[in-house]
Amino acid sequence: MGWNGEESEELYGVRHWGADLFRISDEGNLIVMPAGPGNGDVDLAHLSEQLEEQGIALPVLVRMPQIAERRLQLMSGVFNDAISEYGYEGVYRPVYPIKVNQQRQLVEEILRAGASNPVGLEAGSKAELLLAIAMLDAPGSLVICNGYKDRRYLEMAIMARRLGRDTIIVVEKLSEVQDIIECSQKLGIRPSIGVRAKLSKPGRGKWQLSSGDRAKFGLSVAGIVSLVEQLRDADMLDCLRLLHFHIGSQVTAIQTFKRAFREASRIYVELSRLGAPLGLLDVGGGLGVDYDGSRTRYDSSRNYTEREYAHDLVYAVSDACTQAGIPHPDLVTESGRATVAHCSVLLFDILGVESRHDESVPVSDAPESDHHELYRDLCEVFEGVDARNCQEAWHDAQDLRLRSSQLFDAGDLRLDELAEIERVFWQVSSKLQRVVSTLRYVPPEFATLDDLLADTYYANFSVFQSAPDSWAIDQVFPCLPIQRLHERPDRRAVIADLTCDSDGKLSKFIDRRTVKNTLEVHTLRRGEKYRMALALVGAYQEILGDMHNLFGTTNAVHVSTDSKRRVVFDRVIDGETVQAVAGYVQYDRGTLIDLVRQSVERAINQEDMTRSEGRELLARYRDGLDGYTYLHR
Repeated sequence: MGWNGEESEELYGVRHWGADLFRISDEGNLIVMPAGPGNGDVDLAHLSEQLEEQGIALPVLVRMPQIAERRLQLMSGVFNDAISEYGYEGVYRPVYPIKVNQQRQLVEEILRAGASNPVGLEAGSKAELLLAIAMLDAPGSLVICNGYKDRRYLEMAIMARRLGRDTIIVVEKLSEVQDIIECSQKLGIRPSIGVRAKLSKPGRGKWQLSSGDRAKFGLSVAGIVSLVEQLRDADMLDCLRLLHFHIGSQVTAIQTFKRAFREASRIYVELSRLGAPLGLLDVGGGLGVDYDGSRTRYDSSRNYTEREYAHDLVYAVSDACTQAGIPHPDLVTESGRATVAHCSVLLFDILGVESRHDESVPVSDAPESDHHELYRDLCEVFEGVDARNCQEAWHDAQDLRLRSSQLFDAGDLRLDELAEIERVFWQVSSKLQRVVSTLRYVPPEFATLDDLLADTYYANFSVFQSAPDSWAIDQVFPCLPIQRLHERPDRRAVIADLTCDSDGKLSKFIDRRTVKNTLEVHTLRRGEKYRMALALVGAYQEILGDMHNLFGTTNAVHVSTDSKRRVVFDRVIDGETVQAVAGYVQYDRGTLIDLVRQSVERAINQEDMTRSEGRELLARYRDGLDGYTYLHR
């Protein structure tokens, strides 16, 4: 039977998680449409070839800011529709939480994309606040100041109002209120203040403790009332402009949002009745990304759409405020993950493969008499495998393997004999796998057979640098080849990275019904590069990436399509060199070279190497320090 791109789209879930951004071409390559269908295609296989021709080696992170623009347009569209449908009196004001991905070029693109509906920035630290003040200059754009704050943070946020920045200091702890009052009086500038409510009902999923009684940030109802009293006493209640809450990242169930919207709407109404002018309701982040395309409440998915999210929020706030007879507030969201996750794709090449079952050496039909008895018995098991006796054959093979291990430990089996027995055992396993795949009922003994026989494909990237959430919180990202997708994949594999760490691998892959432990891949061809993609890595992965084994940031390229549907390289950003990452851990280039030069001189003096060999070694050492931290073939 043949195979085509549509079957690969279903196998790898492209048509589900890819929405209208990804597809597979007739040529069998993975395609991205950053500006939308019909507005130009980025063929990732061709792109990787063009990059390597220009000396830009894989791994490379491909960023497509046009996707962020489309995501912002989507959110504005669904909110405007909901506002129109419910006769809502406020407007939608998007804010991008800069912590999700602080890369300057991407932030610039996001701010430019908000020309028709200005995008604000959320800062969760002093450093992020300073970035936001510099980057954001559009009238009407908000700077939401969250996180821990010292006096310098507060003074800078308040003084930035003189520059026309609409900075809103969100009170996370009650102790901050007096500091804000004192800084305002010292500077003679009235601030804009918000308050983060600690909602009574926690969210669900990995970040459920971001809300509820045990939340790290936010004020309880009693704390909010105390804040109002303190501001009233200081004649600053008119400065309280915003109510904020946050129920966690990657919220998977719409019911979690529905409950939060209702509770927050009631708090907003009651704050207005206490005399706070408000005017802004900030529902924070949490809008999920359907990483696996299943549209479920699974941790890597969500069971709702952007439209349902927007309509539920607008309806809840409209209903509460209309019944109370108070003006509808402007609605603020901080949907960072949903804005930028789709923007980035990591491209990497496969360096080699390790397979348990080598079928290049056939099992002998008539084992020679000098082979060990256990080897001959396993050969008989191999020849006898069929659908009727597969369970018995599996039991026999496992028993013979166990006995061979025991004999080897006792010194009664040579290493070469054990190797022969191991080889035949894996060939028996492989033959059983083919037989079992034809059965209507698969005995439970074979439930792990596919995982047991999976190849290891060695990949030129670091999980800890480029996909840390896959290691830290078991986040599942779409992973698939970028070429040969019109061919039926004939192997199953886990993807091992370059790091010297057993956790440095991808061994969980998306599936519409569950998570699978192996990925369908193709047999490697001698002399032909095999390239793969890890998609939807635009949110958090770059900034969370660490320096395990001193693998630095990868090469990066910003790609777009123009009005003539041509692919344009907007920016190329070199990945870090060995010298750069060594500097992070206090190794000086000159000192390192000098230490090696001293060793070279000693070796020459001891006649362990020639002068020309010494020069060559030092030249290679310098080149190594100036080179890419990843492998370059």
